Amino acid sequence: MEDIFGQGIVLGMLATGLRLATPYLLAALGEMFTQRSVFIIWVWKVLC
Repeated sequence: MEDIFGQGIVLGMLATGLRLATPYLLAALGEMFTQRSVFIIWVWKVLC
């Protein structure tokens, strides 16, 4: 019986961690694409 409750607690902690980390992961992903697009625009201006 204790094992079922222990697994529920671990699963709940993982779900909470994922829920709290999602905004930071999306912000980092957006920043990565923004920096890459700025670099591509800069290269396009330099070459053309």
